[in-house]
Amino acid sequence: MPETGELGRDKIMGEDTVWLPVRDASRVLNMTENALRVRKFRGKIGAQKNNKGELLIEVLQKRVKAYQEQESGNITNSTNPIEARIKRDYAAELQEQLEIRIEEKNTEIVELKKELKELRAEHKQELKETREETIKIRDAIELYKEQKAEKINDLYERLGKAESTETKYNELSRRIGQLLDKIGIK
Repeated sequence: MPETGELGRDKIMGEDTVWLPVRDASRVLNMTENALRVRKFRGKIGAQKNNKGELLIEVLQKRVKAYQEQESGNITNSTNPIEARIKRDYAAELQEQLEIRIEEKNTEIVELKKELKELRAEHKQELKETREETIKIRDAIELYKEQKAEKINDLYERLGKAESTETKYNELSRRIGQLLDKIGIK
């Protein structure tokens, strides 16, 4: 059961509502646009912005219907029956155009949601592929580092052997020199 304030909408719980631009909501609720903005600022009414950045006000569906009935009653209460009929027809035409536009927008929303879902799936796949590629590159870098480390260790071994061989060669040359000195050959 909704709690109601002077607008008949202060706290809506489980009731059907619609979001109207401030201009339209001000007519339905019989308030100025500034008064609605102040109530929105104070948190007394539901408000949000649409994709274009326009402020929308939450209004009970039954308030909108009551306003429409009141407006159509004002049209039919005209003293001139021809004028009343023209206004009724015009109101009906506007209502029909509004319903068509709402249907078009709903169709557009469905298409946009579908496109968004496809884009998300596509980007999710791209992200997955990028992650897999990153892992492959990281693994290749690790393998390269391991191979370089093995080559460096191999070079150190060879250098150690070469130094050992050089030391042995020097020792051998020194001994040969000593033997030659003993024999007397220079």
